[in-house]
Amino acid sequence: MSFFICNFAPKLCAIEFMITLDILLVTYNQEQYIQQALDGILMQRVNPDVQVRIVVADDCSTDNTLKLIKESLGTETKIASGNKVEVVYLPSEYNMGHVHNYQRTFSICIGDYIAIIEGDDYWSSPLHLQKHVDFLDVHCECVLTSQRPTWYFEDQKRFEPSLTASVDEGEYKNISTEEEVEVNRIVNLSSCVIRGNAIRNLDERIFDCSVLDWPMYVNLSQMGLLCILTGTSNVYRAKSSGLYAGLNKEAEVRMDDCLLCEIENIFPQYKESYRIARRLIHPKPKSFSRRIIEYILWPFVKIDKLFHYICVVYKELKQ
Repeated sequence: MSFFICNFAPKLCAIEFMITLDILLVTYNQEQYIQQALDGILMQRVNPDVQVRIVVADDCSTDNTLKLIKESLGTETKIASGNKVEVVYLPSEYNMGHVHNYQRTFSICIGDYIAIIEGDDYWSSPLHLQKHVDFLDVHCECVLTSQRPTWYFEDQKRFEPSLTASVDEGEYKNISTEEEVEVNRIVNLSSCVIRGNAIRNLDERIFDCSVLDWPMYVNLSQMGLLCILTGTSNVYRAKSSGLYAGLNKEAEVRMDDCLLCEIENIFPQYKESYRIARRLIHPKPKSFSRRIIEYILWPFVKIDKLFHYICVVYKELKQ
C-alpha cells in the first residue's frame, strides 16, 4: 500500500517543478447559473508555479450554456492571479448523460491535480484551488480533498452552511474506505480536488453505475485517504431539478439502496460496512419509549443545533 500511495506523491520543489492543474467545468443546460461558475473560476489566485487548464465538458446543452462559456473564456484566458489558462472544449454531438460525460472528461485529464466545478455550483473564495493544492502537496497519503459546501436553497433564496462535513478550525478529517461505504461523507463534487494519477487509475466499472459520486469516492478511498478540510469555499445549489428533487422519502431510500447494491457488486469486500450502510438507509421503527424520550429531549436538541449553527456562521464571518 505504501508503494501505491507514493505513486501519488506531489512534486516537492516549487522552484524546479511546475504543478499542473486541470479544472473540469461540467455542464448541461445551466445558462442561468453558468456565469457565477465562470466568475468563481476567473477570480482564482494560484501561485505562479501552478499551470492551469480548463476542460469544458458540456453534455450537448440545448440552451445557451456553451455559447456563454465560449464568450467568457474563449480558447485562452487569465485568472485573477495572472496565470495564463488554456481552455479545451470537448465535442458535444449528443447527450451522453452525467456519468459518461464525466468518464470522457477524466479520460483526457493530464494534470497533477483535478478540480471539479459543475455548472450550477460556484466557488466563493479566490483561494479555493490554492488551499487544496497546498494541502495535497504536503499530505501525500491523501488522494482527494473536499470541504463542506454552503447550501443555496434556490426556491427559498436562502443560504445555509452545511453541517454534514463540518470540521473544526485548523483541523481536517480523514475518511477511510469503510467510513465512506457506510455513509457518503463527501457532500459535493464541486468542492473536490483530486490527484490526477488517482483519476487515471479509477476502476472502469464505476462508470456503469447510475450515479457517479459515491462509487467514485469509494474507489478513490482504496488508493489513499479522502480528506475534508476546514471552512467552506463553494456554493452548492439545491434546486427543484436536482437528482433527488420531487422524491418522497420512500423513493430516496430506493435510490440509495440501488446505488449501494451497485457499489457492492463492484467492491464486495466491505461486508460489515454494507451492513451498517443498509441499517442507516433502512432504520428500524423507533420504540414507544424511545419516541417519548426524544419528544422530551427535542427542545434541548433544537437549542444545541441552533448554537452550533451560530458558531459555524461566526467562524465563516471571521474568515
